This record gives sequence, C-alpha cells and structure tokens, in this order.
Amino acid sequence: MKHAVLKLLVIGGVLFLFIGCDRVPPELLPGRWRATATLPGGELPFFIDVHPDSITPEVFLVNGEERVRVREVHLSRDSVILKLPAFNTTLRARRSRPEVLEGELILVKRGGVRQVMPFQARHGVTHRFFAHAAPPAIEVTGRWEVTFVDDEGNATQAVGEFHQQHRRLRGTFMTPTGDYRFLEGEVTDSSLYLSCFDGGHAFLFRAKLDSQGQLRGDFWSGTAWHEKWTARPNPEASLPDPYRLTYLKAGYDRFDF
Repeated sequence: MKHAVLKLLVIGGVLFLFIGCDRVPPELLPGRWRATATLPGGELPFFIDVHPDSITPEVFLVNGEERVRVREVHLSRDSVILKLPAFNTTLRARRSRPEVLEGELILVKRGGVRQVMPFQARHGVTHRFFAHAAPPAIEVTGRWEVTFVDDEGNATQAVGEFHQQHRRLRGTFMTPTGDYRFLEGEVTDSSLYLSCFDGGHAFLFRAKLDSQGQLRGDFWSGTAWHEKWTARPNPEASLPDPYRLTYLKAGYDRFDF
C-alpha cells in the first residue's frame, strides 16, 4: 500500500512539474525589449520598455529621446495586447516563451484602411539594427539637403539633421509640412539605418554614401508607402517659406474653391 501511495505521489509530482513548465505566467518581463515590425523594405526595429506595477505594468515605445506611453495593456496567460487609441493602433502578440512575443501590429489609416505587419519582440536584446556589424566608415553628423521622390516621380524637399556617436545614430527629416519624428538607428561601414515606431508612424530609412559624398537610399512608411531619397551635406540647408507654398496665380485676386 505504501509503495502504491508513493508511486501516485511521484507521478502526480511529475505531472505537476510538466504542466507547470508549460504555463507562461500572466506577466510581461520588466526591462527592455527589442521589437520588430516587418515592412516591405525589411525589419523596422524599435524598443519597448516595461516597468513593473502593482496592477498593470507601465509600457513605453522608445525611439531616441522619445518615450510614448501605451495607455492600454491587456495581459492573459499566453497573450499580450497593447492599444494606442489616439492612433487607432493595436499590437497583438502571443508569448511562446516568457522572453519572446510573436504576433501582428495593426495600424488603421485614413478611411479605415488597415495595415497589418508581422511583429516580434525579444526581452533583454539591446541592439537596434545589428548585434554585430562592421564599424562605421563614414561620419554623417550635421545638416543635409534632402530630396524624396515617390514611386510616381513626385519630389519633396527636406532637411536632414543627424547626430552620430560611433555606430549610434539619431536624427530627423524636416519638411515644409512637418517632420519625421524621433528617428534612431545605426551606421555600419558606409551605410546608415534609421527607424521609428511611435504608435502612429512606422518609418524605415536606409541609405549608402556614394563616391560623390551623397547619401542614396529608400524610405518606407507602413506597408503602402515608398520613396527614394538622396542627400548631400549642406550646413546652410533650409526649407522653403511655408507662406510661399500657397499663392494666387497671376490674374486672380481671391481663392476659388
């Protein structure tokens, strides 16, 4: 009888351990996560910071100096849902392991158009683009005169501002109608990489410095927008006067809609 009871206890203990190991606790590991969303141009990396709280953890999207608070965090045993109502954005992921998230990032654009991107995140990974890469062979700190050209041939002038510290790169692009937010990335060999996901924008930039000292590359925004871009260093680069972007044609004295 004793042996039978002991045998049952051992079997029960093994089953308990087996089931328990298969369960993922309903929590999000605190600290930094390296996340990626897959765009047509490749992986867009960004950081997620998690701070523990007594009820629900505080979650932030991190790009350079910008930290965007995720206001809605929903956790279950094996899934995570992050919502940013202000941008109509949802991130849904399954936790295959406590340190791994896999799912999709959903952006809802003007007119209710949904852009769905594969998403993955790993806890404790701190590099932005590359874990191992060649050291930079170029220095891009400064002001650049930039031209973006979309797939239909329409050109837009912009000004790029970059700050490089060895491999690490931060910056933005300014246009007559706004800017491209807080971009963060890396420089390796003669190429630069920049990205941003702040809840409302999913930006990915790549470029290489050519033999004439100009940057030439590509820009992707979400799943539907692509532009080529070129840039040359110009400390005096400036934007067109916004008040001159809208004007009356000769012979007109008022706007006619």
